[in-house]
Amino acid sequence: MFAALSGDSGTLPRLGYGFGAGAALRLPRFRIEASGAYWPTQFASSAIAPTAGGDVFLAEGDLRGCWLPLTGTWELAACAGLEAGVLHGQGKGVSAPQPQASAWVAATALTRLSWQIAARFVLFVDVAAVLPFERDLFSLDNRTLYEASWIEGRVSVGPELHF
Repeated sequence: MFAALSGDSGTLPRLGYGFGAGAALRLPRFRIEASGAYWPTQFASSAIAPTAGGDVFLAEGDLRGCWLPLTGTWELAACAGLEAGVLHGQGKGVSAPQPQASAWVAATALTRLSWQIAARFVLFVDVAAVLPFERDLFSLDNRTLYEASWIEGRVSVGPELHF
């Protein structure tokens, strides 16, 4: 089981942070992970009226497989997978705020470096690239306020407990 504090560039309107948790099944040179993450609300403003815009957040789940070329006290993993969730926006500062939600589906590739501090306790750092299948956007009054990048970058750190 693991938990993560993450930073992201490209998914939401500005650099952001997120929280995640998951579980993994570990085999000698391979692991399968399932996790979920929440990327808190950010405000996307209109260029025409800076106080008008909307709040945007992402909630997603991941499934990925990892190859472990280096195991031991220090472990290196190369992982690939898919994430799916919802990118949600809610208008603010306008006369008729409209909610918008779109399906979020993306391919992920990451490298994980882990340090086993004790028999069952590990610290890790992930560096990931996220490639959404569609560039989700949030619009208000027929104006695009925000559009996700074609590629996002993420860094995560956290503890992992082995059972």
